Amino acid sequence: MFEQASTRLFAPIPPSREPQIKFELIPEEEQLRLTYYGLDHWDLPLGIPKVASRPLEPIHLTDFRLPLGLPQMSWPSHRNPQAIKSIIQTLAPSRNYLPTSDEVFCNVLVADCCKLMGVGYPVDKRGYPMVCNQLNLFLHAEGPSAGFHQCSARQAQHYANQGHFCFALWPNPDFFRHGHIAIVRPGQLSATQGPTIAQAGRRCFSQGYFQEGFGKKPATFWVHA
Repeated sequence: MFEQASTRLFAPIPPSREPQIKFELIPEEEQLRLTYYGLDHWDLPLGIPKVASRPLEPIHLTDFRLPLGLPQMSWPSHRNPQAIKSIIQTLAPSRNYLPTSDEVFCNVLVADCCKLMGVGYPVDKRGYPMVCNQLNLFLHAEGPSAGFHQCSARQAQHYANQGHFCFALWPNPDFFRHGHIAIVRPGQLSATQGPTIAQAGRRCFSQGYFQEGFGKKPATFWVHA
């Protein structure tokens, strides 16, 4: 089901352009937050009115969960796989991102990993990390300009093993319900279970395979470079 790693050369990733971002200090939370300009129109997909005909499913409104003062652990100019392993170990999904009765935190884990790697994770107009369906719209419209490029499962594992930030994303066909997102971490590509991932959600783990988190859902894979 999944492409096996091979000796074929990988196509070069187009050079990224710096996203238009600003650093905003939130006094009441004493956190440094990345805020993207002009993303209000990604709150709902094109053609869906602002006043929905039915209530939206509750979404996670908690800000980034990073401990105060935790330093950046990886830089775009110097990526290495050990840094990703250390970041995931520090964030500890099975301890710090456990679900509640009505909320899951898969997007928050990925956003926190982004912050420690110096990657800007898009936020909505309230300043919260975009949920999966919002993020999917953003990636397909603005992803390359923010440094995100779609790739295959095999390529995602290859780039993660080189220390790049990669993730798997499944947008829910029902825009008003949750999708799923997980970090592709350094590891092995299984021919039957897919890349190695770390995730939060109904199941939280630091290392597992794609199928353990997504099942048979048709996810897309992305790399930031």
